Amino acid sequence: MQHEVLVLEERLKKEEEGVLNFKSELERKENTLQTVVKQRDEERTLKEDERKQKDEALTRLKEQELAFTKLTKEFSELQAEVERKKRKIDDVSKEREENLRQQHIILRKEHDLEAARHKKEMVSKKQTQIRNENFAGSMSKFQKQFMATKDLKVIVVEDDIINRKVDTIVCPQDKNISNKGGIARAIEEVCDDFYRQSVNNLTWIPKGEIRKVKASPSSLPFRYVLLTVPPLYDMRAEAFKSSFSNDLEVTIRNILRHCSDEGDLTSVAIPVLGIGTDGLETPVSTTFANIFSLVLLGEIKSSCNFDVKEIHIVSNDIQAAVIVAEELDKEKSFTKLTSFSRTRNKRDKEDMKQYMTEDTKIAMAGKPFRGKLKDGNENCVICMELNTKPWEMTCGHIFCENCVQVIFEIKPVCPMCGSIQGIIKGDQPPGTMKRREMGYSLPGCTGCGTIEIEYEIYGGVQGEQHPNPGKSFNGSKRVAYFPNNKQGKLIADLLKIAFDRKLVFTIGRSRTTGQEGVIWNDIHHKTSSSHGHQFGYPDEGYLDRVLDELKIKGVTEKDLKH
Repeated sequence: MQHEVLVLEERLKKEEEGVLNFKSELERKENTLQTVVKQRDEERTLKEDERKQKDEALTRLKEQELAFTKLTKEFSELQAEVERKKRKIDDVSKEREENLRQQHIILRKEHDLEAARHKKEMVSKKQTQIRNENFAGSMSKFQKQFMATKDLKVIVVEDDIINRKVDTIVCPQDKNISNKGGIARAIEEVCDDFYRQSVNNLTWIPKGEIRKVKASPSSLPFRYVLLTVPPLYDMRAEAFKSSFSNDLEVTIRNILRHCSDEGDLTSVAIPVLGIGTDGLETPVSTTFANIFSLVLLGEIKSSCNFDVKEIHIVSNDIQAAVIVAEELDKEKSFTKLTSFSRTRNKRDKEDMKQYMTEDTKIAMAGKPFRGKLKDGNENCVICMELNTKPWEMTCGHIFCENCVQVIFEIKPVCPMCGSIQGIIKGDQPPGTMKRREMGYSLPGCTGCGTIEIEYEIYGGVQGEQHPNPGKSFNGSKRVAYFPNNKQGKLIADLLKIAFDRKLVFTIGRSRTTGQEGVIWNDIHHKTSSSHGHQFGYPDEGYLDRVLDELKIKGVTEKDLKH
């Protein structure tokens, strides 16, 4: 029995060992299985990662394909835009070439027109020169002469200074000698390179001092040019008038002394100096004319040998010339002479007939003289020929009919007394003039109301009588103001006559803006109703000056009767 127990125990022990072994084997297999599962999980994870990477790579590839497609499209659009711009540049280039070609054609036509106009002007100047030699009494521009001493003549004339036949002319400059002024440019245009180089060699000129330059070519009517730097009438001069007057006095004195001291400069042409800038008018009467007369008389008295024999005060503004002449006329030391000098050169009448055409024969005031010639009228004082066809002017003076026709071609005035004969016609472009009476009063003209005159000049193309035929110009609207009193009404009535005769406006270069276009024709208007404005009221003597300007144009009260 005990033996069986031992056997059973031993079998149980073996079975336990077998169970343990089985259990160990089972754990080993389980571990192996877990290892395999783990490897498979890792492989699966790796594959997942690889798939994700492939998906991401595929996505990136698709994105790159889309970006490439977009870039390709943008490149195509850019290439198309470049082609469009290239075509546009080609079109612009062709258009520019065509414009240049058209401009060249226009410039060539303008050059031909300018050459024709220049040729016409040269012929006209030659004709005018011959007429002036034969008929100096028919001067068309304003001129008054005064004797300061028995040997010194002062001539106030409306003219371009480069036309004066004198020893020297005065050229206003700035201190840097930049030739910006109208007179400086005009002198530079008529002179040659020798004069220009002489001026360029000068670096600067102090204010009021003089530099003498020889004019060239020798065919010019003047031999020398005196460069000087006069003061300008600007805002500072307006505030310090005494300083401006002193500077102007020094300039004029230096000019006169230079001419007197040189000895060979016996005649000089001086423009109106002290020109207004900054919108200010040139103080002709209050400053230049007075200072000139005082300085000249002072130099004559203080100098033992004042050698200047002839002084021309020159302005292309008739109003300035008239004012200077009026101021000199007030001086007792100046003796006024006639405004017209007559030459006695004898010429054959056939020479003057060649310049007369049906276009130049205008209607002449006066009538054929039927009575008996006497008191020296047997011979015409212009041509000095026998007066076979005498013509009596409205003023009573008698000349040859042919001489009168030639004179009237330039200006219808009597060459002896200067009285207007007939009607002067201007070159004013077409337009309208409207007059209205208002209730308000102008400064300094209280209690009489105001006359407003509204002008409108239409734009168009310049004619043969204008500076640049064929060139277009802009229209202009302007309003002028006059007191509604007896004198103002008279002026308004006379301005209507002047407007109908085309005398109020012309085409030219404005002295205010420097631009070419419609400008006043030397009949000054007040274009502001504000107090103290430079083109407004009050202005003592303004209405009298306008009447004088209208008279110079041949418009007087006598015309109202007709």
